[in-house]
Amino acid sequence: MRHLKLWAVIAVLMYVSTFIGKMFLLQEVNIGFPIPISQSIEIAFVNLGIYFGISGSVLWLGKLMPVRNRIMVFALVVGYLTFWLQYALDAADYHAGLILPIMLWAIGIAAFFTFLYNCPGIARLFGHVPDAAAQRYVSHYFYLTIIILMLGQATTDALDFTQIILPQTIDADLYKIDAAFWGFADNLYATFIQYQQPLWQSIIISVYSLLAIVLTLLFIPVLRERREGQLNVLRVLIVPFICAYMFYCFTPVAGPLYVFEDDYPANMGAILAQAKGTIFVPPTFRNGMPSMHFAGAMLMVLVAACLTRKVYFYAAAAFAAITFIATMAMGEHYLMDLIVAAPLCIALGTALINPPGWHFYKRRIWWVCMLLFAAWEIMLHADTTRFFLADHLWFVRLFSAVSVIAAVYGFAAYLRAVWYLPAPSEAQYQAYSWQEKAAVAQARPQISVRWVFGLFVCSGFAGLLYEVVFAKHLGVIFGGTSLAAYTVMATYMGGMALGAWLGGLLADRVRNPLKWYALFEAVIGVYALATPALFKLIAHIYVAFAADVRPDSPVLTLWRVLLGVIVLGIPTILMGTTLPIMFKFLRGYLPGRGNIIAHLYTANIMGAALGALIGAYVVLPSLGLTGATRLAALFSLMIALYAIDRLKKLPDSAQVVVAVEVEGIADVGAGHVMLPSQNAWQRRRLGIAALWVVSLGGVVTLALEIVNMHMLAVIAGNSVYAFGLMLATFLCGLGLGSTLYDKLRRWLTDPVIATIAQLGIFFAIIISAFQWDGLVDYFASFGPMGAYHHFGFAARELIRAAVCAIIMMPPAFFIGLGYPATMALASDWLKNRGEAAGLGIASLCNTLGNIAGVLLAGFVFLNWLGSNRLLFVLAILSLALALYMAYIGRTAWPQAFRYNSSAQRATGIVALIAIVFALWSYPAQWNLTQLTVGANVYFSADNYRGEVIDSRESIQGGLTTVNSLTMKHKETGEHKTMLTLLTNGKFQGNNAGEVQAQRGVALTPLLHVQERGDVLVIGYGTGNSAHVLHEQGFAQMDIAELAADMVDIADIHFGEINKLVSQQDNVRMYYTDGRNLLLTQNKRYDLISMEISSIWFAGAANLYNREFYQLVKARLKENGVLQQWVQLHHMQPMDLLYILNTLHQEFRYVWLYVSGGQGVLVASNTEESARLHHLDGRIAVSTEDLDAEEKALHEDLLLEPADMDYLAQKLRKPQFFVSTDNNLYLEYSTPKGNALAYDAFTYNINMLEKMKQDRLHKQNGQTSSTRE
Repeated sequence: MRHLKLWAVIAVLMYVSTFIGKMFLLQEVNIGFPIPISQSIEIAFVNLGIYFGISGSVLWLGKLMPVRNRIMVFALVVGYLTFWLQYALDAADYHAGLILPIMLWAIGIAAFFTFLYNCPGIARLFGHVPDAAAQRYVSHYFYLTIIILMLGQATTDALDFTQIILPQTIDADLYKIDAAFWGFADNLYATFIQYQQPLWQSIIISVYSLLAIVLTLLFIPVLRERREGQLNVLRVLIVPFICAYMFYCFTPVAGPLYVFEDDYPANMGAILAQAKGTIFVPPTFRNGMPSMHFAGAMLMVLVAACLTRKVYFYAAAAFAAITFIATMAMGEHYLMDLIVAAPLCIALGTALINPPGWHFYKRRIWWVCMLLFAAWEIMLHADTTRFFLADHLWFVRLFSAVSVIAAVYGFAAYLRAVWYLPAPSEAQYQAYSWQEKAAVAQARPQISVRWVFGLFVCSGFAGLLYEVVFAKHLGVIFGGTSLAAYTVMATYMGGMALGAWLGGLLADRVRNPLKWYALFEAVIGVYALATPALFKLIAHIYVAFAADVRPDSPVLTLWRVLLGVIVLGIPTILMGTTLPIMFKFLRGYLPGRGNIIAHLYTANIMGAALGALIGAYVVLPSLGLTGATRLAALFSLMIALYAIDRLKKLPDSAQVVVAVEVEGIADVGAGHVMLPSQNAWQRRRLGIAALWVVSLGGVVTLALEIVNMHMLAVIAGNSVYAFGLMLATFLCGLGLGSTLYDKLRRWLTDPVIATIAQLGIFFAIIISAFQWDGLVDYFASFGPMGAYHHFGFAARELIRAAVCAIIMMPPAFFIGLGYPATMALASDWLKNRGEAAGLGIASLCNTLGNIAGVLLAGFVFLNWLGSNRLLFVLAILSLALALYMAYIGRTAWPQAFRYNSSAQRATGIVALIAIVFALWSYPAQWNLTQLTVGANVYFSADNYRGEVIDSRESIQGGLTTVNSLTMKHKETGEHKTMLTLLTNGKFQGNNAGEVQAQRGVALTPLLHVQERGDVLVIGYGTGNSAHVLHEQGFAQMDIAELAADMVDIADIHFGEINKLVSQQDNVRMYYTDGRNLLLTQNKRYDLISMEISSIWFAGAANLYNREFYQLVKARLKENGVLQQWVQLHHMQPMDLLYILNTLHQEFRYVWLYVSGGQGVLVASNTEESARLHHLDGRIAVSTEDLDAEEKALHEDLLLEPADMDYLAQKLRKPQFFVSTDNNLYLEYSTPKGNALAYDAFTYNINMLEKMKQDRLHKQNGQTSSTRE
């Protein structure tokens, strides 16, 4: 069978992916394959029949089993008798889905032992030498059994996911739409239930349950007529299952029987009367739209139509007709499901089979069916169009009629093409079976160089780890602001750009590029081992230069760039050289510039995607920064050693035959389409155009990545894990796009692919603009599902990854598709400068474009235009690049359409209409009220806080909004407007109940502070806390806030609360992160007050690490005090203990207060702070001396220094329970607290109170024993 091994691998990957998903989503580790004889006897027979009997029957009846027919007939008779014996012993309600596997169990045993007997290792034990037929049977049986087992279990697991990850369905709306057919499905179901005729019900149930088995058994006549290669039956079997899952997720439908239960179909008046929209449905399969049962049955009809014996066609047609009735008679589907499936059957089925003479892509009716199905899916997915369908049933009938007519016409056209399709002759069959392998072997290079791509995967993995580790090191030194972060990124990429250019020059001048590649990888690894010491040195230098310079001063940006170049220059330049050097090496062994670039790019990007994913979830949480650096260095050194080892085994590339490039004809890979002949001027113009697209495309790539990550921080979350997912999905999209490049080059030329890629980016950006609101609703929809299933951390991250993929992967896919095409065109034009030098120059242009994209999007356009308009500008730029490349490469278009001018014009008109519609429909602005509900945090809709009345958006501050909600007092009836301040949907404060709570948090540390000199407030929020402290008479107040947006919007809307404290004469504002301010300023404070939004925000945990507390200790005056907000809700107990112990490692006196449900840490190293003070700084004699407000604050005390000392004793080795900048414990652990199934606040309070009681009990016991 054609590509049997490949499809078996795909089936295994499907199973593995669904198994991992089941493990994360459902918290199940069951592999799904019970031991055949581990259960009841009837289930054991069923398992044997499914596991081994189906594949054995296919190969036996398909004439591929080296066993006499009488043996297999005897096995069939044994199976038949087994069923009747089992039925006699236990007359259970057997249906055909159980009967057939029981009958096949003996065939399965015979087939399995035949397989074992002919296996090479076992055959030698018996002295048996299998012939060619037996060897072929062993291979076929093994892979076919794997496909059947893996496909069946993967399908079951995938359907299990749908009932959890799709809480809401469109069933209510779909039932209203289905009313257009005058209750056809309702009446069919009612008739089936009312008139219980055993024979009719048995037929219906049997046909419905047998679809998967019968579809597999259709292999038998295909094999008997030797058409498995002609009809692509393996593709027909597997691909629909993959497509079905995507369709189910796009338009989730559970089916009337499962949604409406006993109300269907008689009591549906309430459903018809209720408002339109999605509804929550308890866990059940969402496999309704389209009806893949009917589609699967029609696939059998389409395959059977190609067979010589038409009895199979008529039987399949009868089976499909009964399936059509069964889907509705059993209450599984609406009629609408089947109507949508009708054009799908033609579009998907005929494309998968694609028999000789059909050529689906040349058939207009095929495109009509494809567009009709896509139109149905889009209309049913979008609320606006779905509501339109429910309100205009005449349109539903009209469009349904068009769909059915098109499907029938397509089916008739298909029958005309394949009805008399001849079976392949013996010579054709043998040529297909054996000569294809020989041709593939001849097309391969004489020396295998696949290991090169393996090295690039490892190199990409290590490179991504380096980038993350270096960014985290420099983020601590230069500050956590976006200005500092993007400066580091630009510096990193600048080194890569320079390295690409230098690597191209070097590669053309050395005899052995692989040796230099190994050398550079070794140097990278050795240098990486020295980076921890280098970062410490850079930190000392930066602090010396930045001392007492305002953190927002431009001179600091210059120092960051220079110091970044010093520490990152060598490794980034060397990393940049690897692509042109390895390209030059492969040019000696492989033909086709674009092919080589695509493979290297894919390998490196996929390695980087793995690095982003594994680094975020495994490496950094487990090994920390130093361990991750050493692991990446180990990878680099191992790459170098392996490259040297392979170098010794390689012959000279001159001995390897490669394609010879003819002057004026572009170099292409094997089987790739060549450009029409061009003169020097045309090649120059095309090369210049490619360089422009490479450069400006680089701008679009990084700008798009930054803007989408900025928006996903609002939608999907801004923990360190979320950013890892965003990066990983973006890189996966790039890798998948470049993987497709090699396939497309067999039909299209590089200019056409580059144009399609840029157009794809344009449409992906436009379409993503309509996804944001729906993704917010998707997170909110999980609220009711909590009553049925708890989503743990792994499950939430998997869902979050899917959301990130929806936004990130489509544009990244087209970027990855266009990159090899444009790079190949550019390097082909620049080849006169050298093979690798041309690639190096093109890579330099692309990377410089990336840098420009980072700087322009991060520092200019996002702040100026906002995300909505900036995405639109990027879409317009991609469209302009597409039109530019289409015009420059216009000579390639007739060839792409096989010189069919009418098809070319029609495609151009359709594209133009789509572009105009996309530009016209782009949303003018986001629905900010919807975007900022914060549903991604706890997977439920947060409390409604009203409509957004004002907003600010910047790369530094994210999306800051003010929501207004008018409330009516229950007793007085008075209306009051509550304003709420949100950052990326996370609560910052309000002008209602939170005011008093924030006042308590701000005043609590004053019980331990005597002096009123200098105070530092980290985090502005509504400005209430800063105002409260300002009222206490401090001589000078410094406020550190990441973004001016927060201060600006807070002063406008919360001025009555904060009294415009930021504008007071003795208040100084610093727009930077608090840690960097303390690092670069030598000023000392009496009080440092810190109140951030959440610890689990990416980078926020740096303010709870030991190094931060050491820095605070150095910046406090002799009697200075630190006050720090700490989260008690959604906080794992161990994380809370880490925070308390880390703080106690640096401060002798630590108190924990609980004020307004929030934790307040107070720390100091002087005995003076241990004495109780009034709020005005006077020392209090006792608690009785305190006023009412002071007593209320003091009563919130939960832990005192003695309790902290006791905690350290209980931990035994407290130095091990410390979060540092190196181990990053809190940054990677605290996000998991959002997925806790219990009330963490109550648990943590009880835990700490019990610890306090234990300490008091132990202390009282020691006191009593001392007295005795």
